[in-house]
Amino acid sequence: MNEKILALTVLLILSGCSHALDQAVEKKAAQYKGYDELLSSITPVEYKNHTYYWVDYTRNLMPSGGLLLDNNTEPVEDLETLKLFAEADMIRKNYPESSVGQWMQFSNYFSSASQAFAQSDPVLSNESRRIADLLAYSAVYLNGSIKSFSPGYAAEYLSYEEKALNELSAAYERTTPSDSNPYMNEYRDSLKNIRSILQNNRDGIDKASNYTAEVMQERVAAEKSRSTADMSMIGAAALLAVFVLFFIRRRKKQ
Repeated sequence: MNEKILALTVLLILSGCSHALDQAVEKKAAQYKGYDELLSSITPVEYKNHTYYWVDYTRNLMPSGGLLLDNNTEPVEDLETLKLFAEADMIRKNYPESSVGQWMQFSNYFSSASQAFAQSDPVLSNESRRIADLLAYSAVYLNGSIKSFSPGYAAEYLSYEEKALNELSAAYERTTPSDSNPYMNEYRDSLKNIRSILQNNRDGIDKASNYTAEVMQERVAAEKSRSTADMSMIGAAALLAVFVLFFIRRRKKQ
């Protein structure tokens, strides 16, 4: 009986702490919204053993920006951290699950190429195998990034994709067109085309996430400037009040 009471007490305490934290997060998020913005959603995100809070705002029913709060409910200003969370948010919201299948098709193509070159060109066979493995790992973490808001998965996905891009470029540079081997020409075209698809994808993510991170950083800076200006006005008003009182008292004495 005592154990049940203790467990219930702990549960109530934790529930109370959670409610207080939710209120603190919502209050902080509301502090940074524009005068014509609405607080759309707050999403808790686990990253490196800490809980962050991704905040979305809307204006006229359209997304108007966001904010990232750390585990102390303070706004995050570091651009690299903001960029990583923006990448994770972008992938989970905009990438269809079919993207994973496409990445796996690329991986399967290079697995087949590795087998095809196994006897005639062992070096090229090993290169193809490395590319296939990198794309397969990339697909696994892409799948995790689509299904959950995970900066960790997003970072792994982009890391493996970057390594695959480097391998694709190196393999293309090492191969040459062949009049006697049509498959080699097809392979070179595949290296070029798949690299182009991956690079365009990477460029799009970089451009969008950089923009999002910069806007979020500017939101925090603008709020800090406004708060500083408000304090200055309060200070000036206080000084003015003191001066008026001093002037009134001086007039009375006269």
